Amino acid sequence: MEKPSASSMLERTTSIEEPKTLSEEELNEFRAAALKVIDTHGREEAEKIFMGGLKPVTVTTKPVGGSKRKHLWKKASS
Repeated sequence: MEKPSASSMLERTTSIEEPKTLSEEELNEFRAAALKVIDTHGREEAEKIFMGGLKPVTVTTKPVGGSKRKHLWKKASS
């Protein structure tokens, strides 16, 4: 039996998508942009800017003995 190559193993994806990770440089850029928004807008307006385009997503899990729901936030599709 042929052993799978390293590149074919890297292409395999799981059914659960892993979150995207930002580089340190990208994190610093976004922090600076967020601070600028906070400094130039009121708190409530800044919150609207940050939360704009997000919509609640309900995830249902059924643990042993019942069910529970969690509300998550997800970027809205355009």
